[in-house]
Amino acid sequence: MATVGRDPSSDLVLNDPKCSRRHAVIESSGDGITVRDSGSANGVFVNGRKTERSSLREGDVLKLGDVVVTLLPDPMSGTVMMEDFDGRAARPHNGLDAEATIPEGPESATPATPGRRPPLTGAFRSVDELPVEALEGPGTFGGGRRSRPLNVTVLFVLWTLSVPLYLIAGIALALATQGLGRAALIGAGLAMAALSMAMAFGLWQGRRWAWVAQIAVAAIGVFVCPFTLASIAVLAYMLRPAVQWHFSDRGQSEPESAGQGEAMFAGALVAAVILGVLLTAALTVLARTAWTGAGAHGARMFVRTPGEEKLATAQLAALAAAEDAFHSVCNTGYGELQGLLHPGTVIADYPADGPAFLRGPAFENAERDGYRYTLTVEEEMPPTAGCPTRRFRRFLYTATPLGAGRSLAVGPDGVIRAAQGRPAHLDDPPAE
Repeated sequence: MATVGRDPSSDLVLNDPKCSRRHAVIESSGDGITVRDSGSANGVFVNGRKTERSSLREGDVLKLGDVVVTLLPDPMSGTVMMEDFDGRAARPHNGLDAEATIPEGPESATPATPGRRPPLTGAFRSVDELPVEALEGPGTFGGGRRSRPLNVTVLFVLWTLSVPLYLIAGIALALATQGLGRAALIGAGLAMAALSMAMAFGLWQGRRWAWVAQIAVAAIGVFVCPFTLASIAVLAYMLRPAVQWHFSDRGQSEPESAGQGEAMFAGALVAAVILGVLLTAALTVLARTAWTGAGAHGARMFVRTPGEEKLATAQLAALAAAEDAFHSVCNTGYGELQGLLHPGTVIADYPADGPAFLRGPAFENAERDGYRYTLTVEEEMPPTAGCPTRRFRRFLYTATPLGAGRSLAVGPDGVIRAAQGRPAHLDDPPAE
């Protein structure tokens, strides 16, 4: 039996930070040679598959930490050679019971201690130097260059999924806005998508700046109610020594507890993120319901400001002016919203490039800036040559607040009137 690991007392000493002090045991019996994991942090792999115990045969590839060896037959009968990918023998074993010999040359300069087999001194390659196809298997990525912790992969997936979400949300919100607000929302969506892509790349590559940025984002997220639990889980995980080692230059040995708690943290993180998404959706629905209910039932949950009422007054005045312009086409009749926005649909021979009486999404959207706008027309007039095909004797344009505030209305006289607690009409006093 031969012990393998970083411990100087091991039969085969591996000077590799990814190997545990007592990494594995190689045993010889009548049935052949067997390798057994001694509870190592990074496991034992035979031909790319992680194993607790496995028999070894000629041509098998054994991976211990970043040391990879292959078993080749010695030209001498009954001897098995452990050799690296350069083809240089590390040390011969005759059933692993014979005293080890050290290859000639500089690599064998370390003398053997009496009663102890000398350290393994073969010129082994690290994983970074090996071809990708030689290292494919569980626990490796990018050709086996670094073992990525499970939770780092989870964070990478979450950041990747957030890229399209930010793009879609930015565009959707921009469509409901106009002017500089639309450009700002699109820019914010693109910026957040770019940040998510950068974070996903940094986590995938194990960059130190990504570790620092993830901690900063999680620290901010602690104060965002729906994602407080998820942020706490990320902070607790990212501050673990094993995770800090993963994002370092790996000059020091990997902590023995590197793989412990990965599944627990992964489950807690995913559950906390899902809970945060559900809470966000629920709060959004509740806010929307409260806003709509306030407008429908006159509740005073949302109070209109003077600035918002001023915008509503300006919109009513603009529509009244458009109705006057429509009325002047044949000196009679007012138009419905379709005729004001698209005159060519109701006025014969109207130029295709002729100006509309109303322009902009402000009049196409029924709700805007906390008000619901409604145009009502009455008493349709009969067709007359040279006049619009659809025109009416009266119109009423109202702005009803979605919450507390005054209701506004304007009619053919162009005077804006106001009422409190109910829809305004043409008999109400003028708004001050």
